[in-house]
Amino acid sequence: MRVLSALLGATALLLAVPTGSAAPPKVRLAVSSVRVVPDTPRAGQTLTASVRVSRRDTGGTVRSGRVTCLATVGRGKLAVVSTGFRSGRAVCRWRLPATARRRTLVGSIRVDALQSFARKYFGRPIV
Repeated sequence: MRVLSALLGATALLLAVPTGSAAPPKVRLAVSSVRVVPDTPRAGQTLTASVRVSRRDTGGTVRSGRVTCLATVGRGKLAVVSTGFRSGRAVCRWRLPATARRRTLVGSIRVDALQSFARKYFGRPIV
């Protein structure tokens, strides 16, 4: 840190000027519970999962960032149909295979924003 001084009349003014590029502090994120639509997933149809993400310091809603979606049925990973932010929620959409009946879907939604991240896990039986 470099200290600069200036004389203003009879008063001396000291300024502290940072010399390095210090990283801003990380913002902690809070995540709501996962909303799954439909609540009871059906094999062969699409499934949408979403979470609301907010800042812990101000409570403001996070409306942009990178959304990463992962889901598996049995040992197989599901391909993501769409992902992103909609209406203030981080949203993920998958198509369930027709062979997924009577198995369990396990998934997660991760949001990277404001130099921090938050993740939420969920699971649902498929009928």
